[in-house]
Amino acid sequence: MAKEVAVKAKQEITTIVGASHIVPVVPGDVEVYEDMGDGSEATGLEEVTMAERRIPILRPLDPKSPQCNPPENGGIAGATGGTIFNTATSEIYDRKLGLYMIPCHTELKYVCYIKRDADGSGGGFVSIHEPEDPFVEKCRQERMRLFGDLFGKWPAGETEEGKEKELVETHYLYGIMVKPNEDGTYPGEYGSFFPAGIPFASTQIKQHGAFIERCKNLKYNIRHKDGVIRPTEVALWSHVWRLLPHLEKRGTQTWWGWRTSLAAKGADGMELDKKHSRLLRDNPLFIAAEELRTTILEGNAQVEYAKDAQSGDAGGDVAEDQPNKKTDIPF
Repeated sequence: MAKEVAVKAKQEITTIVGASHIVPVVPGDVEVYEDMGDGSEATGLEEVTMAERRIPILRPLDPKSPQCNPPENGGIAGATGGTIFNTATSEIYDRKLGLYMIPCHTELKYVCYIKRDADGSGGGFVSIHEPEDPFVEKCRQERMRLFGDLFGKWPAGETEEGKEKELVETHYLYGIMVKPNEDGTYPGEYGSFFPAGIPFASTQIKQHGAFIERCKNLKYNIRHKDGVIRPTEVALWSHVWRLLPHLEKRGTQTWWGWRTSLAAKGADGMELDKKHSRLLRDNPLFIAAEELRTTILEGNAQVEYAKDAQSGDAGGDVAEDQPNKKTDIPF
């Protein structure tokens, strides 16, 4: 059997491009395997569709989640509070490095969970519902009857075993996720990337709304068919973003949420102008995000909702330096 040989080919990876110039993001060596064919051969994966691959949900782990237990007790090596967890593959991603994201679609769902016990244990995914589902309206009315507002979880009846259920408003943001290089830099199309969804519920709903509003404001002067040049919104998947877990606090309460920013940064760590994080239409990541959006809109995406057993507001996530403190996240 021929020995696999990695040949170093000098190449400058430049996948984040500006409107007027190219920004080199990760200059360096790219491994090229010369004895593995030229890419034209069959791989055996030609018929694998996005629906078969499934779309995982990503969450920052609660420090008390089972994944954060020692490996000998069923946990995952390296998992701590804030570590990003992939529900489909059980992979974890370093919270300090985060992920790069090309968003492509957002939608509102109502997720039904089993209510957690007082000590934070129990809970679990039950079902997912569209906003127009009569069950959602029934839960909405019950919430109004009991509390006079819609601010919080909605009572959703009981399971056959008599356990209380609750409905949680959740905004899902879907996109192509790109794993960073070991130093946190952006690898572009030469890196490892995959589709995923990110849930925003409870206090994170405002974060989702702020992110979408910011995307809408990333306008460029475009000449329209009538010949007039005017500021115009571009596709949601036109830019690369940095996605990092963020420890949030309110009083003595703490929980892990998300922080988003444009990918391209200056030497001082501050965001560069939006054009430096822009993707051109022929970029493979732009195309992958656009295809993912089409798959979702056509109803062919198999999102791993059922594997996302964590309640929409996590029912009291706490920081690692407060392992014995149990509080509910404030709405």
